Amino acid sequence: MRQARARSFFFIRAMLYGFPGRSHPAQRGEPTEGGVHGGELNMLDREGKAWAIRRFAGSAEGSQAGRGERLTVTVSDRNGGGP
Repeated sequence: MRQARARSFFFIRAMLYGFPGRSHPAQRGEPTEGGVHGGELNMLDREGKAWAIRRFAGSAEGSQAGRGERLTVTVSDRNGGGP
């Protein structure tokens, strides 16, 4: 149970603040059998707006992202409308 809690904490922290450096491999959560490193975190705020935070390792083609991460944040109301 403790290990699952720690992995959940590392995932939430990575989605909000970015992936830890390579000197912290246990906290990076990289896939061991290939696949895309990253994920999506969804939540509702007090006004009922849905937030989606998507962060993936590796910059988009031609991007000048400093840490080589792709980050997308979208906010919409519960009915699927825009901001």
